[in-house]
Amino acid sequence: MRWIKQLYMGESAERKKDRIIRGIRESRILLDVYVFTLPENPEDQLDIIPSNWLRQSHYKNREELTIIGFARGWEEVECVLLALVADAMKALGTPDLRSYLKLLLTEKEDVDD
Repeated sequence: MRWIKQLYMGESAERKKDRIIRGIRESRILLDVYVFTLPENPEDQLDIIPSNWLRQSHYKNREELTIIGFARGWEEVECVLLALVADAMKALGTPDLRSYLKLLLTEKEDVDD
Protein backbone atom coordinates (compact mmCIF):
# COMPACT_ATOMS: atom_id res chain seq x y z
CA MET A 1 0.00 0.00 0.00
CA ARG A 2 1.34 3.39 -1.00
CA TRP A 3 0.24 6.85 0.12
CA ILE A 4 0.44 10.09 -1.82
CA LYS A 5 2.18 12.74 0.33
CA GLN A 6 -0.34 15.50 -0.42
CA LEU A 7 -3.45 13.62 0.68
CA TYR A 8 -6.89 14.93 -0.23
CA MET A 9 -8.99 14.95 2.95
CA GLY A 10 -12.36 16.04 4.15
CA GLU A 11 -12.53 18.66 6.89
CA SER A 12 -13.33 16.32 9.79
CA ALA A 13 -11.03 13.62 8.39
CA GLU A 14 -8.16 16.09 8.43
CA ARG A 15 -8.71 16.70 12.15
CA LYS A 16 -8.37 12.93 12.72
CA LYS A 17 -5.70 12.41 10.05
CA ASP A 18 -3.14 10.57 12.18
CA ARG A 19 -5.74 8.30 13.78
CA ILE A 20 -7.27 7.42 10.41
CA ILE A 21 -3.90 6.72 8.76
CA ARG A 22 -2.82 4.55 11.68
CA GLY A 23 -6.18 2.76 11.64
CA ILE A 24 -5.90 1.98 7.93
CA ARG A 25 -2.30 0.78 8.26
CA GLU A 26 -3.19 -1.42 11.23
CA SER A 27 -6.37 -2.78 9.56
CA ARG A 28 -8.65 -1.40 12.26
CA ILE A 29 -12.37 -0.97 11.82
CA LEU A 30 -13.06 2.69 11.00
CA LEU A 31 -16.72 3.57 10.77
CA ASP A 32 -17.89 5.91 8.03
CA VAL A 33 -14.40 6.50 6.59
CA TYR A 34 -14.04 6.33 2.81
CA VAL A 35 -10.73 6.01 0.99
CA PHE A 36 -9.84 7.42 -2.45
CA THR A 37 -7.45 5.21 -4.41
CA LEU A 38 -6.08 5.00 -7.91
CA PRO A 39 -8.56 2.87 -9.85
CA GLU A 40 -8.11 -0.86 -10.17
CA ASN A 41 -10.06 -0.89 -13.45
CA PRO A 42 -8.32 1.00 -16.29
CA GLU A 43 -11.70 2.34 -17.44
CA ASP A 44 -12.38 4.15 -14.15
CA GLN A 45 -11.19 7.55 -12.97
CA LEU A 46 -10.92 6.83 -9.25
CA ASP A 47 -12.02 4.25 -6.69
CA ILE A 48 -13.88 5.34 -3.56
CA ILE A 49 -14.19 2.51 -1.08
CA PRO A 50 -15.17 2.12 2.57
CA SER A 51 -11.96 1.91 4.61
CA ASN A 52 -13.07 -1.39 6.13
CA TRP A 53 -12.76 -3.03 2.72
CA LEU A 54 -8.99 -2.53 3.01
CA ARG A 55 -9.03 -5.26 5.65
CA GLN A 56 -9.95 -7.84 2.99
CA SER A 57 -7.15 -9.94 1.51
CA HIS A 58 -7.95 -8.62 -1.98
CA TYR A 59 -6.84 -5.14 -0.91
CA LYS A 60 -4.20 -6.13 1.65
CA ASN A 61 -2.25 -8.01 -1.01
CA ARG A 62 -2.31 -5.19 -3.58
CA GLU A 63 1.13 -3.60 -3.32
CA GLU A 64 0.29 -1.14 -6.09
CA LEU A 65 -2.72 0.22 -4.17
CA THR A 66 -2.15 3.98 -3.94
CA ILE A 67 -4.20 6.00 -1.48
CA ILE A 68 -5.00 9.51 -2.68
CA GLY A 69 -7.06 10.63 0.30
CA PHE A 70 -9.95 9.90 2.61
CA ALA A 71 -13.11 11.40 4.03
CA ARG A 72 -15.49 10.85 6.93
CA GLY A 73 -19.05 10.47 5.74
CA TRP A 74 -20.49 10.63 2.26
CA GLU A 75 -20.96 14.41 2.36
CA GLU A 76 -17.21 14.82 2.82
CA VAL A 77 -16.60 12.34 -0.01
CA GLU A 78 -18.51 14.69 -2.30
CA CYS A 79 -16.49 17.71 -1.11
CA VAL A 80 -13.16 15.95 -1.61
CA LEU A 81 -14.26 14.75 -5.04
CA LEU A 82 -15.18 18.31 -6.02
CA ALA A 83 -11.75 19.52 -4.86
CA LEU A 84 -10.05 16.80 -6.92
CA VAL A 85 -12.05 17.71 -10.03
CA ALA A 86 -11.36 21.44 -9.51
CA ASP A 87 -7.62 20.76 -9.22
CA ALA A 88 -7.71 18.58 -12.36
CA MET A 89 -9.57 21.31 -14.25
CA LYS A 90 -7.04 23.92 -13.13
CA ALA A 91 -4.04 21.76 -14.06
CA LEU A 92 -5.27 20.13 -17.27
CA GLY A 93 -8.39 21.98 -18.35
CA THR A 94 -10.33 18.72 -18.14
CA PRO A 95 -11.93 16.73 -15.30
CA ASP A 96 -9.84 13.65 -16.18
CA LEU A 97 -8.85 12.52 -12.69
CA ARG A 98 -6.80 9.57 -13.89
CA SER A 99 -4.54 11.82 -15.99
CA TYR A 100 -4.36 14.45 -13.25
CA LEU A 101 -3.33 11.93 -10.59
CA LYS A 102 -0.79 10.34 -12.93
CA LEU A 103 0.65 13.80 -13.59
CA LEU A 104 0.68 14.59 -9.88
CA LEU A 105 2.48 11.37 -9.02
CA THR A 106 4.97 11.69 -11.89
CA GLU A 107 5.84 15.36 -11.36
CA LYS A 108 6.39 15.28 -7.64
CA GLU A 109 7.43 11.67 -7.10
CA ASP A 110 4.90 12.15 -4.36
CA VAL A 111 4.42 8.70 -2.85
CA ASP A 112 5.23 7.23 0.56
CA ASP A 113 5.25 3.51 1.28
